[in-house]
Amino acid sequence: MDGPGSIPDVEADGELEEFTSLSARSASLVVGLGLAMSVETVVLHLLLFPKAPVLSVLLSISSVAAVLWLADDYRIAARRPHLLTRDELVIRRGRMVRAPVRLSHIRRVQLAEWRDIPESASADYVNLSGPLGPNVMMFVDPPAEIRLVAGIVRRGSRVGLRLDEPARFVEATERRIAAQSASSSP
Repeated sequence: MDGPGSIPDVEADGELEEFTSLSARSASLVVGLGLAMSVETVVLHLLLFPKAPVLSVLLSISSVAAVLWLADDYRIAARRPHLLTRDELVIRRGRMVRAPVRLSHIRRVQLAEWRDIPESASADYVNLSGPLGPNVMMFVDPPAEIRLVAGIVRRGSRVGLRLDEPARFVEATERRIAAQSASSSP
């Protein structure tokens, strides 16, 4: 890794494991937002153009850019899996989420059941599962610092993830945490 919090693309010792979150994405949501933004752009453009043509064009350009950004983020999310290295878990989801979490900070990781999932309004809970509920819950101490879109940072001691292979993720994470604990013990 290049430095603290950097995202490795390749781990030299071959101990990198990838976990996809394709089920956390929603094509229908992206298409629906894109269509709604397109209709809104046309209506605003037609309403504003006679009185404020420059503003009308600027709004239209920004709306088109936003639709393209959403579509590209959806595509990128498929190519940027979460990464489990020897020392950390790097949570990624498109351009919207980036969170390196040290394995030594993960207290527990488990398959999520409905009773394990806190309300979204909980101050210490960060839901990164997308439109569907999480199928993995992580308990972190100290709280994980999760960088969201536009530089927004959320801190949480409970993190919900939606993964395509949740059982494999839980097993691999527990194995890495145990190996790290064993190597640091005298």
